Amino acid sequence: MKYNTIVLGCMAMLTACSSATGDAPKLEFGKATAEKTIRIENSETSPKIDISIDIPYAKGDDSRAKLINNTIEDYIFMMQGLTMQQAVDSFANKRGKDYIADFADFYKQDKEEGQRSGWYECHYDLKAHTEQKADTIVNYIFELDTYDGGAHGLMTKGVINFSVNTGKQVTLDDVLLPGYEHRLTELLLDKLMKQTGAKNIDELKEKGYLYSMDMCPSQSYIINDDGITFIYNQYEIAPYAMGMTELQMDWKELNDVAPNHN
Repeated sequence: MKYNTIVLGCMAMLTACSSATGDAPKLEFGKATAEKTIRIENSETSPKIDISIDIPYAKGDDSRAKLINNTIEDYIFMMQGLTMQQAVDSFANKRGKDYIADFADFYKQDKEEGQRSGWYECHYDLKAHTEQKADTIVNYIFELDTYDGGAHGLMTKGVINFSVNTGKQVTLDDVLLPGYEHRLTELLLDKLMKQTGAKNIDELKEKGYLYSMDMCPSQSYIINDDGITFIYNQYEIAPYAMGMTELQMDWKELNDVAPNHN
């Protein structure tokens, strides 16, 4: 009885938010950008890092826009209290300084020994965009392509879901039933097996999945009217060579943990 009361209370809150959508001003987004090339030495022929950032931010001075922007700055740059352009510029400058601090001494030694400098040609490319396929939620989706030396670069995709009405971040805790974690993991595992044609865990491992890690709900997910798409980046449930895995779960498939969305 207590469990049902909690569930009904959560659903009532979501319904109330949905009914208020028409009263909330439409979210408008601007762009914050930075393009920098930082060389490891003061020479036009020395290796460099190319930094490119192009991300949206919520326009306006109301509390909703401020909350959205503070969340983005904290989530991506670990900063707060700046304008988005200030945060982007500050981060790009710091990224350039870190590149020199991390690699200058190694490059100097390799150069003296006649080593090739290809591994020192780095890049940091961050792009983001917004989507809205639900009345009350806007999805902030960012993609990061980095190379910091070594055998290969790394591609990462992340998502922050925001309430259109309040600007607060919307998480799985807000849309799924309390105690959803275990059952959701089972549902995601079943989805992964169907998507890959595997009949069991052993066959999944033979295909390269879950070889040295366990299944769990991803921390990157897109919530909209169709369902929830869970995004697993390289190394999260499979090795680098397997790339990124996306599991699109519609609300019917999530019925055990979100029955009132059907």
